[in-house]
Amino acid sequence: MSDVPISHTIFLLVTIILVSAVSSVVIVKTYQIMSSYSQNAEAISQQLSTSLSIVYGYYNQTINGYVIYVRDNGMETLTQASFSRTQIYLGSVNSTMGFYTYNPSGGLGYWNIYKIIGGNNNDMTPGSTAIIYVYTGANYGKTIQVSISLPNGQTFSNVVQSTP
Repeated sequence: MSDVPISHTIFLLVTIILVSAVSSVVIVKTYQIMSSYSQNAEAISQQLSTSLSIVYGYYNQTINGYVIYVRDNGMETLTQASFSRTQIYLGSVNSTMGFYTYNPSGGLGYWNIYKIIGGNNNDMTPGSTAIIYVYTGANYGKTIQVSISLPNGQTFSNVVQSTP
């Protein structure tokens, strides 16, 4: 008679241990899923609140490249850290575009920020306009295509026609 209660007790203990193990796995997986959704939601929110407009551009012989005006129409501030990972593509419309990376000193094959109008501590705040120098080494004409690719994966493009 005493064997039955002991086997029931062992069965109960094993069941409790198994249920605990399964529940801990479920809790960990639920946390991972929630964390992933939270990160995705934050990334989407940042993308929705970031907006740039390429307003104007023209070739400048003095710098042997283009001067591009870019306005921050979004709600996010673009910092110096994000500029260092931002890429610019520029070239004639419907042709191969040149690829330019950020270098604060400028130079052939690079781009830099000449001035930020309305920004804060060299950051592009909402409503500010950046004057960007793109050192192309070539004049692609009065109608150019410019694309700005931000580190978060967003790309803003426009065809810009300079006036004489």
